[in-house]
Amino acid sequence: MRELDEYTAWRAVAALLRDPAATVGAIALNGLFADLPAELAHLEPRRMAGRSALDLVQPGDKGAVILAFERATTDGGSQVDVGLRKPSASSSGTLHFADLRERLGVVVGVLVPSVQPARLAVAFPDGDLAERPRFARVAKNEFSRFVEVDDAWCQMLGWTREELLGSRSLDLIHPDDQDLAVASWMDLQGTPGLGRRVRLRHLRSDGSWAWFEVTNHNLMEDPEHGCVRCEIVDISEEMAAHEQVRAREQLLHRLAEALPVGVVQLSADGSVVYSNRQLPELLAFPVSTLADLLAAVAGDDRASAEAAFRSVLDGASDADVEVALAREDLRWCAVSVRRLDDGAGTTTGAVGCLTDTTDSARLRNELSQQATVDPLTGAHNRAGSDAALAEAFAAPGAGVAVLFVDLDDFKTVNDELGHEAGDRLLVDVADALRTACRSGDTVGRVGGDEFLVICRDVGQEAARALHARVEAGLPDGTASVGLAWTPAGQSSAPELVARADTAMYAAKSRRDAAVPRPRTPTVPALGEGPGLSQSASPRSTA
Repeated sequence: MRELDEYTAWRAVAALLRDPAATVGAIALNGLFADLPAELAHLEPRRMAGRSALDLVQPGDKGAVILAFERATTDGGSQVDVGLRKPSASSSGTLHFADLRERLGVVVGVLVPSVQPARLAVAFPDGDLAERPRFARVAKNEFSRFVEVDDAWCQMLGWTREELLGSRSLDLIHPDDQDLAVASWMDLQGTPGLGRRVRLRHLRSDGSWAWFEVTNHNLMEDPEHGCVRCEIVDISEEMAAHEQVRAREQLLHRLAEALPVGVVQLSADGSVVYSNRQLPELLAFPVSTLADLLAAVAGDDRASAEAAFRSVLDGASDADVEVALAREDLRWCAVSVRRLDDGAGTTTGAVGCLTDTTDSARLRNELSQQATVDPLTGAHNRAGSDAALAEAFAAPGAGVAVLFVDLDDFKTVNDELGHEAGDRLLVDVADALRTACRSGDTVGRVGGDEFLVICRDVGQEAARALHARVEAGLPDGTASVGLAWTPAGQSSAPELVARADTAMYAAKSRRDAAVPRPRTPTVPALGEGPGLSQSASPRSTA
């Protein structure tokens, strides 16, 4: 049973409205304000502003207002104390609901402030967008002139009712939006009763522009209305947020295009979402997938580049790598890959920056070459040879071999034929050694007339064969060659070089004793230390 009959509820509303500070609203069952019924039309100046009673109260009281409204629809009436939003003349008040649907067709709400001023200002200040109503209703005739406007529309724009009535809505619309407004209005004329939405900027009385979403309902053929009814929602805050996002996106786009580096964004599946114009210029062709990007990397570096991108796309930490590019004009670039996620930890893709490092890479290579390469012969210098020897001992394999090559009577060549001839001889010897060696072997010049050949992962028989090729490849009477070999892990680099040096001096001693070197050298085993040592004296010129 209802606790409050409709007659009593109506009398309660009338009593509450005797308070000049009270405001009134007609509320449909969906909770939204409706037009005031005829019995309350004289209270239009005191009509509640906003879209619903929830717009009038503090966020924390909205739940209590909803419950009170529902209770009124079952019990006939209810009330709830609420905190009011600024700039109400009071910080709190009581919101009364009376179910008068049988009498008036609506639920009536009456808000009575706790502290009652001489007069409650219903309109909000023009300068504060947050306090303006967000919902309004207007009506237009067939020429799109306002024939009805509510208080909310006046407050939202700052124009008076007299200024708006009879004016064309097009006159309030931003010039850039007028074509859209006209097209929407013309389309509406051919579709009676169908609501159409359009987003347009409207002019406020202070000269500023505000975004509104307008829903037009063509009721021109409806005898009860004979007009176009419009529901208007203020979307300025939403559009401002969109504009901020758009401005940020434009800034990032323009920044990416201005950077002197290639920028690429990848989705989680490796598709290219975005690339700036510098990227295809750097890679020498456009890319649409990670596979395309990796194809632009030189073969030797492709695995490291793929590992960097895959690790980031798989959710690992960021990665940095420098690679050579597969271009006709060899170039290098530094690749920085950074992970992108959805804020909840799920990887959504990656962004990569590719910086051309060709100049610095070439400078590093030149400096490295100067530090490790003999400028005359192109062979490794002593530092480069020591590094190659250390790498050979650190690498797995069958064993390590060293050939120590010393030019015989080199001082005589310089003294009798000149240093230019001596330099040519050094270059010829280095070339001959490189020709005789395997592709992975290292030729080093470790003294004025001394060379070292370092062979990694070589067996004993292969070492002997290499010694024979080196000896055969050198001009007759040019050099003495000593060979030392050790199985993997059974000697040290200094010991192996010393053994090769000893074998070389043995060959030189035989030459000095005028003992001709046999065409097929013998390989005597050393009495101390692992492996073999072999020496050979130059072939006789006789």
